[in-house]
Formats: sequence, C-alpha cells, structure tokens
Amino acid sequence: GETSVDVAVCFSSLATVQVMKGVNTTPTTVAMKDLQVGDKVLTSKGTYQPVYAFGHYHPSRNAEFLQITTTQHDQTKETLEITSEHLVYRSGSTEPVRAGSIRVEDDLVTSEEKQAARVTKISTVTREGMYAPLTVDGTLVVNGVVASSYVALLNDVADEENMIQWNLLGVTVSQQDYVHLGLAPYRLFCQGVSSQLCNIRTNDGYPYYVAFAIEFTKWAHHLENPM
Repeated sequence: GETSVDVAVCFSSLATVQVMKGVNTTPTTVAMKDLQVGDKVLTSKGTYQPVYAFGHYHPSRNAEFLQITTTQHDQTKETLEITSEHLVYRSGSTEPVRAGSIRVEDDLVTSEEKQAARVTKISTVTREGMYAPLTVDGTLVVNGVVASSYVALLNDVADEENMIQWNLLGVTVSQQDYVHLGLAPYRLFCQGVSSQLCNIRTNDGYPYYVAFAIEFTKWAHHLENPM
C-alpha cells in the first residue's frame, strides 16, 4: 500500500545551492529543480560534497513554503524558500531549529566563518515542486545560509532545538543527529551499492527507506508518549 507519510521535508524549486562542476572551477548557482544526484554542493563545512540522494523529490506537488529574506554580510539580499518543519542553523543555537521558529531580526549561520545573515522579512508562498537533497554530512548551504538536509520529524517536541528524549533507551538526542544516524545504512547503500536503487521513490516522492523511517519514528514516539 501507499505510505501515509505527510511530512513536507523540502526546499522550493527556486531555492539555490552552489555546485562545483569540476576541479579548479568556479562554483555555479543551481536551482533545486535542476540539481541532480552526484552534483557536489557547498555544505556547512565549506567543502563540496556530492548529493547522494533526495530525501524528498516531487516536482509536480504543490506545497506552502516560508520565504525567509536575509541580508548577507556583503549587504546582498537572499530569499530562502523552505517548509516550516525543515531545520536551519540559527546563530547562538547549538542544534538546528525549525524554519518555522525563525523570527525577523534572528541571525542565520552562513558558510562564511563568523559571518551571519540577518533575517529581515518572513512571508509565505505556494510553489510547485518539493526537493530535499541529502549530503554526507547532512547539511548544505541554500541561498547563502546553512540548512540541514533534514526535517523535524516530531513536531510536538517542546524543546526549541528539537531534542528527542527516548525514555526506553535512556537517551536524549537532537532530531538532526537522530535522522543522520538513522540514515547511515541508506547513505552506505546509496554510495557503495546502488544510487539508482536507492532513488526509487513512493508516489509521495520519498525513497522507501525514508518513508519507512518516518513512520517508524512516529510509531516509536507515540509508544513512549501515548495521547
């Protein structure tokens, strides 16, 4: 049967990343709708890492995105289009936070060390197409700011930095680290066995491994926190 996953984990078709096409070349700006598996994108570490898969890829589905306009350190303006549950890096926060928790006057982390981008405006827009590229370190620089490859799977977690407390295991972990760890087998499979097989997706645009992982997380969280 079809999965019941309903988490929109994505950037819009117009969100842009920096892609390195070859050795000793200048990076080019590429829109999400044109990004491909294997493209090397700029990440939070300042290095270019290949996109090994898309955690969500649905060119024809409409979604509502936040438009987060920032003033970069060189005074240029950038507008990031991102779903509210996607994770971004805010200055002063140890772990990435939901895009929906960002406010005007917040500072977002950029790829430039010690340089932040100031949020000057937040609005919403509906666009066609949903894209969530996955990189090895789980981050990428989108429209000048550092974002996670991941989403906050559990949106009823009260902690603003999205820490999940698993009482059964006796651990507390950030959603960023939880998803990154959970995707380790998938990363290894995509990179070492078959990138083609790992990009077979459900009708909702999720790789089957990702769809299963989302449902499993919801089930396990409900088990610990019954209504």
